[in-house]
Amino acid sequence: MSKKVKVKLFKKAVDTADIDSRIESNSYSIETIDVQKTVKFDQERYDQFCSNMLDDMDCLAGLDYSNNSKYPAAIEIVCQDQQTIYIAPEGFTYPRYVGIKHIKRKESNE
Repeated sequence: MSKKVKVKLFKKAVDTADIDSRIESNSYSIETIDVQKTVKFDQERYDQFCSNMLDDMDCLAGLDYSNNSKYPAAIEIVCQDQQTIYIAPEGFTYPRYVGIKHIKRKESNE
């Protein structure tokens, strides 16, 4: 079973500081992805991933790229009390695209 999630997507993000910088400069795209798998990280593994997002990851193997979805195949990385991170590897074994959930801001009437 898969689910569709709208995310801010960053190509070849190095780490969370890189993502923060790209958010400030609006250097990302807003895309819908097809989450096919959830992977749970403990805090140590989550921190390792967040400090080097270009490492190869075993959990990226086996995504179904022939699912006939118009959205990129992705996994979600979850860790207790941390932001969920989405990865769309596009057939690679490293996180080619990293995403965070996009939350549309309400416009102010002021």
